Amino acid sequence: MIEKLFETIGLSGLFYFVAGLLLGYVFFYRSTPNKQQDNDDRSHSKHSSNKNKKSQCNRFKILKIYFATQSGKSEKLAKKLSDAAKERGLDVRLISLSNYDPDGKIQKNLSKDTLCIFIAPTHTWGQPPEDSRWFFQYVHDASGDFRVSKKLLSNMSYAVVSLGNSEYAEHFCTVGKELDKDLLHLGARRVLKNFIIDDHLHNGDKRFDIWMNSLWSLIAINAASKNLHHGDNKVMYGDCGVVNNNGDGNDVISNNNHVCCNSSAGDHACYRKIRSEIKDEEKYNEKGHGDNSGEIRNNHNGVIDNHNVDDDKDYNIIDGDEDYYDEDDDDEDEQADDGDDNVLDVEDLAGVIDAAATGKAKRSVGPIDMITPVIRHSLEKQGYKLIGGHSGVKLCRWTKSMLRGRGGCYKHTFYGIESHRCMETTPSLACANKCVFCWRHHTNPVGTEWRWKVDDPQMILDGAIENHCNLIKQFKGVPGVEVDRLLEGMTPVHCALSLVGEPIMYPHINQFVHLLHQRKISSFLVTNAQFPEAIKNLIPVTQLYVSIDAGTKEQLKKIDRPLFKDYWERYISCLSELKNKKQRTVYRLTLVKGYNTSDIEEYARLVQYGCPEFIEVKGVTYCGDSKSSHGMTMKNVPWLEEVVDFVQKLVSLLPDYEIASEHAHSLCLLVGHKKFKRDDRWHTWIDYEKFHELNASFQQDASKTFTSMDYMAPTPTWACYGAPERGFDPAHVRFRRKNKDAV
Repeated sequence: MIEKLFETIGLSGLFYFVAGLLLGYVFFYRSTPNKQQDNDDRSHSKHSSNKNKKSQCNRFKILKIYFATQSGKSEKLAKKLSDAAKERGLDVRLISLSNYDPDGKIQKNLSKDTLCIFIAPTHTWGQPPEDSRWFFQYVHDASGDFRVSKKLLSNMSYAVVSLGNSEYAEHFCTVGKELDKDLLHLGARRVLKNFIIDDHLHNGDKRFDIWMNSLWSLIAINAASKNLHHGDNKVMYGDCGVVNNNGDGNDVISNNNHVCCNSSAGDHACYRKIRSEIKDEEKYNEKGHGDNSGEIRNNHNGVIDNHNVDDDKDYNIIDGDEDYYDEDDDDEDEQADDGDDNVLDVEDLAGVIDAAATGKAKRSVGPIDMITPVIRHSLEKQGYKLIGGHSGVKLCRWTKSMLRGRGGCYKHTFYGIESHRCMETTPSLACANKCVFCWRHHTNPVGTEWRWKVDDPQMILDGAIENHCNLIKQFKGVPGVEVDRLLEGMTPVHCALSLVGEPIMYPHINQFVHLLHQRKISSFLVTNAQFPEAIKNLIPVTQLYVSIDAGTKEQLKKIDRPLFKDYWERYISCLSELKNKKQRTVYRLTLVKGYNTSDIEEYARLVQYGCPEFIEVKGVTYCGDSKSSHGMTMKNVPWLEEVVDFVQKLVSLLPDYEIASEHAHSLCLLVGHKKFKRDDRWHTWIDYEKFHELNASFQQDASKTFTSMDYMAPTPTWACYGAPERGFDPAHVRFRRKNKDAV
């Protein structure tokens, strides 16, 4: 080979070739140390720059916590943060944004050792809580006003915690996101990236705890270095550990999980602890046990949900062991454009499934149960007996009352059900609305479609009956409960599918209703008028209700807070589908004073869409103070006289309807179509045996249709409107708590 090369290039060519190799080797050998040294210098410079950023970030001694709240969750988190900060020796100022005027206040008393935390919830349709709107509007207007200095808040260091519900996709956490951008535009320095808490996942407390750990770690790293020269023996700085002077001149931060020292490696120790917590969280979610519902996607906003949310450069994700402080010094206008200066990226701390390297999110193993541990704890605390992954049963107070012979519910008065033999259940705890008057205070999940595991209808029914009977058994030996009535209660003959949630969402609702009827159990199904197709496909039920909570689009949006964008169109479509049903149909109106008691003419117009056979008008039931119910109090509960007045005005606009019955105790009146008034006597009651006979024939032969007129029964005089009993069954003993005696 060498001989061939020599023959080709000759002696002189070979000489120049070898000389070139030698010169190249010498040049490479001499330049490599300089290059390495240059890299070392750059690394040192970058580390020093980053260290300076950390020094700037971690100087805080005063914590100002601003919070806005509608449901009380933000206030709860703010107080939790306040208590934890005080335990760590910080000077804390807790500031409610309710009726807070930021003009001239927000920029005052800001110093380098002050950190401002803003807890900002998005309540409904992208809006902040009502009594805090001026604050957010003021900041937003100021950020876009050319007359306002862009350094107005240059002395402010801040972080934002955003709360919202991902089911409101396009409005998800918009209040917190906008506030974050507005503060940046006014010159404020963001030290932690906007942290997202999704109310839909029911894990807000856990996520907030992880976020607080990042905050304490952020403060502790620099706080420890400041105390190295103070000779302190032991100073506590949050969950990341303790500063100890061990006598050998090397002060360290230590705990059971890691050791932080005054070396460069120590800066990452707190991060490593939190990363460890994240890994445990990820393993839990990857097994499909997380609080996430359905198909899990990483939307790069620091939250797992099932919506496509636009990526935002302010919501980055850490990958691997990279430094979690922003190190990008190339942007000349970081403060105004990126807002990444002095920022700790804590998106991993939210339990996000890490997919930054590939851009693809990991998915849970199939659908998960609707009932998460948090939801289970909340509902069981309220007395629910939960069945499978999405169903529940609960004993109604009127079931208890009738077991003791103290009177039945309004369905007993209006339709002749036996209240002590009525099972209140639902095959779906989820709902598509977040009504302000919800008597479960929004402890149940929400959604616009089914994306959970689906339980077998037979299993749900068996579980419901078993749990219902177990609850009935507890009344054995209770004063007033007779043996025969207790035995009757053990065999339910009515099922109210109105416990909580939207039962018609359950994919096998028809099979479930069919199983009820096979057991001779009547069905009273209530839907919230958001699923017209499901109503259309529903098999005959004993009585079908549609909730009519408002007469206008604006009122419906305010009181029901629906998740669907086309909620009004769905609402009207549901009413139109009701008109095609041959069995008994009912409009249910729940009156909430101050919300939906006006526009009676609009309610009358809605009657034309569905032509219901009955209209129930009921005053809202007060279920205790709950900020999640939009601040509703006893003032929102109408008096019986106000309900009667509303009904009388409504009936005056409906020539085919009259007031048929009332149940004064429940603030409830029944309006019936005049076709149910035969020979001057109302027939609002139901012949249940007849219904089951007709329905069985229909199931065998679809041509054998039947209507509500085929199974009506006469209403007793005591149950008719205007009777002195006002809806109370004279066969029972009225119980009055005022004097603790039965009367």
